[in-house]
Amino acid sequence: MAHRRIKDVSYDEDDYDDYEEEEYDAPTAPQASTEDQIKMRQGTDAVREALGQDSDTTTKEIEEALWYYYYDVDKTVAYLTSMFHGEGLCGIQA
Repeated sequence: MAHRRIKDVSYDEDDYDDYEEEEYDAPTAPQASTEDQIKMRQGTDAVREALGQDSDTTTKEIEEALWYYYYDVDKTVAYLTSMFHGEGLCGIQA
């Protein structure tokens, strides 16, 4: 098998200009459909009601749990209760 070396590869200054001029648009998160927005709002209200007024759970935590459990309010409440009011992470008592 023959290996060849290439020596003295030179690049012109304008070779790099092509990449600098290209604009890059960062990907954006997909927008939730109207149906998903309605389910999220209704689910968040239902979870807040189930957790009670004394809960320190944030709206973001509720929404993330609802999204994970596909808007299942009962599973979301059970998860948030065990994570923030019960056993905590990895079964360690809080």
